[in-house]
Amino acid sequence: MKRLTFHDNGQTGFCEARHGALVAAMRRYFPHEAAWRRPEADTCVWVTLPLEVDTRELLEWGECQGITFVPAEGVHQGVYNALGLYYTHLPTEDIEEGIRRLAEIINKYRHLAQQYREAGSLSFVGP
Repeated sequence: MKRLTFHDNGQTGFCEARHGALVAAMRRYFPHEAAWRRPEADTCVWVTLPLEVDTRELLEWGECQGITFVPAEGVHQGVYNALGLYYTHLPTEDIEEGIRRLAEIINKYRHLAQQYREAGSLSFVGP
């Protein structure tokens, strides 16, 4: 399995084709509650996920699947349901594949969190 990292690698500059691939893949695969906006000058797109998703836990799941990103909590104190995606260093095909795999992880996380809520558990911590 190819390792795909959405971490900053020091590359700068906005790439319209890669940004378009990222947005198209997020629209295709991410939950409809996910929200993002076009970066002004940064090469990172910040994505807000549904409240039940803790991106600190999600990062652990992602790393097991070869996907890395920046949890927002490290940048925005107290924000646990958002993540940053650096993408300008990735080929467009890898962006599509990485977002698809990340979406699968998000959906699995949400499904398990829902099962815990329905079972009456007070909180959910990933397996």
